[in-house]
Amino acid sequence: MTQETYGETLYKGIGSGYVYTPWMPCRGDKAVFVLEILKITSGLTLAWNIETKNKEQADADAVALMTPSDQSETSPGTKYSMDGGANPTELENCLELYRFRISTGSGFSTSEFVNLRVLQPAWSLDGR
Repeated sequence: MTQETYGETLYKGIGSGYVYTPWMPCRGDKAVFVLEILKITSGLTLAWNIETKNKEQADADAVALMTPSDQSETSPGTKYSMDGGANPTELENCLELYRFRISTGSGFSTSEFVNLRVLQPAWSLDGR
């Protein structure tokens, strides 16, 4: 069974570039992050990434974990962190806090939307 951390319906063009989940505590050094898209309209591309930082750092100093860029989604289903590949990938170098960074593209529209849930990551330790 999965545990929902955060759920939302976002419209195309919402926010000024990105919207963010609240900061959540990391439970390990690396994790596979999961986003479940329940419904997405055909004119919307969802881009997402994971940001991490230490508690004393400013939000602007957060580092994106998926490289080289955000992951893009256009269909419903369970989406795993990929780090540019085709298989679920553990993202390394998680600091004390993490959050999801999400974009719905430009050109505001109330008829284009995505309904999504952010699920609990699968954490592991790297043995440091």
